[in-house]
Amino acid sequence: MKKIILPLLLITITLQSCEKNQIEDSNTENNSYNISVYENRIEINTLDDKKGNFHFTENDIKKSSKTTINTNANRFRVPGFLSCFYGFPTNVINCLQDYVGTPEILYNFNPQTPDNPESVAIDSQGNFIISMALSGELIKIDPAGNRTLITLLPIGDFIPGAFTGLLGAIAVDNDDNIYVNVNASEPSNRGVWKVSPTGVATLIGLLPLNAVPNGISLKDNMLYIADSGFDGKIWRVSKDGGTPEIWADDPLLKLINPGVMAPGPNGIQYYNGEFYVSNPNQGLLLAITLDNNSNSGALRIVSDNTFFDDFAIDALGNIIGTTDPFNTVEKIYPDGTKTILLSEEDGLDGPTAAIFGTRGLDRYNLYITNAAFPFFTENFQPSLMKLELGIPGAVR
Repeated sequence: MKKIILPLLLITITLQSCEKNQIEDSNTENNSYNISVYENRIEINTLDDKKGNFHFTENDIKKSSKTTINTNANRFRVPGFLSCFYGFPTNVINCLQDYVGTPEILYNFNPQTPDNPESVAIDSQGNFIISMALSGELIKIDPAGNRTLITLLPIGDFIPGAFTGLLGAIAVDNDDNIYVNVNASEPSNRGVWKVSPTGVATLIGLLPLNAVPNGISLKDNMLYIADSGFDGKIWRVSKDGGTPEIWADDPLLKLINPGVMAPGPNGIQYYNGEFYVSNPNQGLLLAITLDNNSNSGALRIVSDNTFFDDFAIDALGNIIGTTDPFNTVEKIYPDGTKTILLSEEDGLDGPTAAIFGTRGLDRYNLYITNAAFPFFTENFQPSLMKLELGIPGAVR
């Protein structure tokens, strides 16, 4: 592949549509390069066709040493990864792929409340929506850091080891309606709930008492629910409500190691025609095809010896997962290799969920909830953390 050298350049950032972020580099000789990050590829294009265009997909990317750059604590600022845009185009891609900023605590919670943030989503106004596992609170934190109670959901009594009395993962639609899994001790409250932006809560999908609704993903007005119970499976229900149906059922989704403190199907995210599902009880990350009729298709093992609670997927198909109670954030590259991005020394305390920002340069920020569950933690430091990465989150 032909290589070109980008000299020291004046870098300007142009925020375009949600489908891509474009960074234009120009030097004093008017040699300009467009560096565009799309959902499934990165392109580096010279504006002069005689110089040639360079296109990179996940198949072209090679891992290199991890680059760490110190940054100041601020949700919106000039990103540290801009330092990657000096040198050969291939080195730019390698640098972006392996760039890891300095983790920052955005919000500290009170472990005495108890505040145990289980899941996080971002609404259209840039507010964080967070579910508190042990209290049943659904809260909002605005960009200024102000906390508001949205509603209190009827989780009932917490029973250790029984996956009962817990609030699960959340999803938010384009109208800022919130969908949340409620593992209620009262059977009539157990299932999927819809919460309006004003806090009106409605049960929209009743699940059986042996179901443990955990992860949740919204795709084409349908909600896909990871059931972490002994009879693990994936449920599906309309976001408008109805009777949940079994969408996927397979031996690889089951909880087969009851003596291990790890649930069955946990996180679930859609990417590029498949639903990715973690099953930490079997140490697996799976992918299930969504066919043209929205039915489940082939199931494949993406990675073994993988104990993700939740995870996020970036624009190149890298998977970044949290491992409560093992206190790591790990990255799986498209070629299957793995690396640890964060550990307990970086401030992790029971990391349960991860999500990329949704707009502009915030798509390069990964947000992590540290639940600090009292039955796992020794530090009791629940928090919302931010980590800047070099590849943005996939368009959701």
